[in-house]
Amino acid sequence: MKNKRKWNRKAAILAATVLTSTCFFSGNYNTSYAADGKVIGGPSNGTYANMATQEDSTVSGGVSNTASGTGSSVSGGAHNTASETDSSVSGGGYNTASGMGSSVSGGVSNTASGTGSSVSGGFSNTASGSDSSVSGGVYNTASGSDSSVSGGSFNTASGSNSSVSGGISNTASGISSSVSGGQGNVAFGTTSSVIGGFHNTAYGITSLSLGGTGSIVQGDYDVGIAGGSTGKDLDYAVAIGHGAVVNASYSVAIGNESVASEENTISFGHKKMTPIIVYSGKKLKIPAEIP
Repeated sequence: MKNKRKWNRKAAILAATVLTSTCFFSGNYNTSYAADGKVIGGPSNGTYANMATQEDSTVSGGVSNTASGTGSSVSGGAHNTASETDSSVSGGGYNTASGMGSSVSGGVSNTASGTGSSVSGGFSNTASGSDSSVSGGVYNTASGSDSSVSGGSFNTASGSNSSVSGGISNTASGISSSVSGGQGNVAFGTTSSVIGGFHNTAYGITSLSLGGTGSIVQGDYDVGIAGGSTGKDLDYAVAIGHGAVVNASYSVAIGNESVASEENTISFGHKKMTPIIVYSGKKLKIPAEIP
């Protein structure tokens, strides 16, 4: 009976020692300042100490991690910081979650600074708008409220509810605007969109640029396809083909460098040929080719 009591006492002491070591000393020199702050693991080196400095904050492991917001957490990785209330960093390195309820899942040098913002991974991405998100890629920024960047590089979603799906150096700055890929594209107008291509711009409300290069869609509800462009202060114009231009409302230009300059017209052709023009669907003019 005495031996059994001695064994139980030794077992209790051993369990207490293991528990204490697991919670506080698996990373010697880890620091917990607040009453409920907990550092669960990390290195035994004071230079790389983990710190949980606010109430209900936790650091589960890794090195040089800091949870300084109330209810914040860092799960692992290195040199990560969760500094605002209910913020979190799951892993990676040199990541910062500084917005209330923000999160960084991984990657390197990512920042979630907007309230409820998130960065899932990648490198040097920033989600600074409230409820904004960056899913991955490099040097992407979601600065509008509820904006998102899905991937790619050097992309920016700055309008509220705007989105950039990928590509390089694309910008969605209008409210609820979107860029779906390509390079150097800009969706500036409210609910405007650019789908692919290079250096295309949609300025007008609900305007669309679809593919091609150098399309500038300026009017409201206008469409530029494969490099077609429309003038400003006009509505419901459609330009199809590289260099096609529409300068009048309710008109269509079809073909490489075709031009429609009068309302309610459809123009076919090329600048080396006087365009074939249909006026309001009633008149048809088919001129001879210009030498």
